[in-house]
Amino acid sequence: MKSFRNIGVLLLLSMSIFLAVIDLFVVNVAVPSIKESLNGNNSGAMFIIVAYVLGYAAFLITGSIAGNTWGKKKVYAWGMLLFTVFSLFCSIAQTTFQLNIFRFFQGVSAAFMVPQGVGMIPYVFPDFKDRTKAFGIYGSIAGAASVVGQFLGGFLPELSVWGIEGWRLIFMINIPLGGIAFVLSILKLKEVPVIKQKSFDGLGLLLLTVFLISLIYPLIVGGESHWPVWSIAMLMFSFVILLLFYLYEKYRLTKQNPVLIDVSLFSLKEFNIGILAAVFYYIAQDSYFFLNAIYLQSHLNLSSIHVGNMFVLQGIGYFIASLFSVRMVMKYDYKVMLGGSCIMIVALILHICYFTSEHINSFLIYFILFLYGIGCGTMLPSMMTMALRKISSDLTASASGVYLTVQQVSIALGVGIIGGIFFRLLGQDGDILKATVAYHYSTYANIASLIIVGGIFLFLSSRRNRVNE
Repeated sequence: MKSFRNIGVLLLLSMSIFLAVIDLFVVNVAVPSIKESLNGNNSGAMFIIVAYVLGYAAFLITGSIAGNTWGKKKVYAWGMLLFTVFSLFCSIAQTTFQLNIFRFFQGVSAAFMVPQGVGMIPYVFPDFKDRTKAFGIYGSIAGAASVVGQFLGGFLPELSVWGIEGWRLIFMINIPLGGIAFVLSILKLKEVPVIKQKSFDGLGLLLLTVFLISLIYPLIVGGESHWPVWSIAMLMFSFVILLLFYLYEKYRLTKQNPVLIDVSLFSLKEFNIGILAAVFYYIAQDSYFFLNAIYLQSHLNLSSIHVGNMFVLQGIGYFIASLFSVRMVMKYDYKVMLGGSCIMIVALILHICYFTSEHINSFLIYFILFLYGIGCGTMLPSMMTMALRKISSDLTASASGVYLTVQQVSIALGVGIIGGIFFRLLGQDGDILKATVAYHYSTYANIASLIIVGGIFLFLSSRRNRVNE
């Protein structure tokens, strides 16, 4: 009976990552429909994804600290409630500007609820074996959310319920789910021990947020505005803020005050290499969905439900490969990661060769997307492990926070840079010839990112072989 009750609690805790992941992936496919409905421009369309990621990235570490300070149950419940409220606001937005403001705060609320969900699992499952199974179920739910999100992102925009535009439904579905999760969290979750801190790194949070906004905003808006002086100045300013953030965090560390990011991590060579690989991997990975959703729907005239189903097959390939990849990495180490990057590169080359007309072979499309999913599933489950596996236990929590923040920032960078390349080459008229050229060059940029990732793992594999000899 107790085991059954704990499974119910696990599903409740997993609702945070389920909703957070769905709301990233569901929008990937629905962006063209939203852009058309709200008469948005290209930068506004990119911000539909990026605004959410920015809010999530900027407050992810703070959300984790908040749970330790004020109680994980309390922060989980309030985070879930605010996520539900901002989902409602997203569903009634009348302009892309309004939608993106609400998406930012939706991402902020996700940053507060998600760390509590994963952080409470060890308290619910104190036994090591049960905890390992629980984390496995939690990860599977997160993976399923990405597939469900892509399907719903294609399916819902095709609907019109009681005169409500279909894309608004992708936010409305969060309302009953989030509302039920909020009530159940109040009734069913038990509070875990609170860790009181001497102080909170408020200035560090402010500097990190200013850095992210001043880096991402000009990358998205600047290209569409032909790179005015303010956009270049803002980019330069972002690196000044990053330096100040680093020095300030280092100063607080020497004074033994609580920090947002433990900068001593960046003295660890393998961690730095793992972070570098993650940056280029996530630049390619999530910009891929945005780029293909825009190109396939707006320029090859495929329906959103068709594109959503295509991405679902990519998700199936990911799921199948992920079942074996972790075990293979334990045996073959960096060679598996190198192989995964090569599979993704080959799949992207096939995209360039065959995603070029409205009459493309459906079976071939599905095969190429499945192949790309195999490459993703080979790499992604072990990317974080590769970066963190040699980190001491006292630094693991901080290192995982840094990694997840870098992951989200890289997603935003990828959409901004790769999406910017696409829209810049597309121009104003956007005929099919220009769209094809823009798609090819944007995909070349993604291939270049993955070549860098493959090069990093080739270097690490060669170094490992030399050490073993």
